[in-house]
Amino acid sequence: MHWSNDMEISADSLWRVALEQLAAWLPAGRTAHRMAQTEAARALGVSPRMWRCYEAGSHLLPKTVRLAGIGLDALERAA
Repeated sequence: MHWSNDMEISADSLWRVALEQLAAWLPAGRTAHRMAQTEAARALGVSPRMWRCYEAGSHLLPKTVRLAGIGLDALERAA
């Protein structure tokens, strides 16, 4: 992505955009794997409550959990 010198974006705006993108990415990945929220949470090592927070967009997904999701995708493709 190229940022021009004229573009300014606040940290709050970046935070909001990140939460919105994450909230869209998680349910799509979960349904692609045909998993309920509880199953997805268990598969990636988080509590069901935290999973709901991630999907609601109230918390950012930790990098370790996102990497675990990428690994789960890779395992499914390899099978």
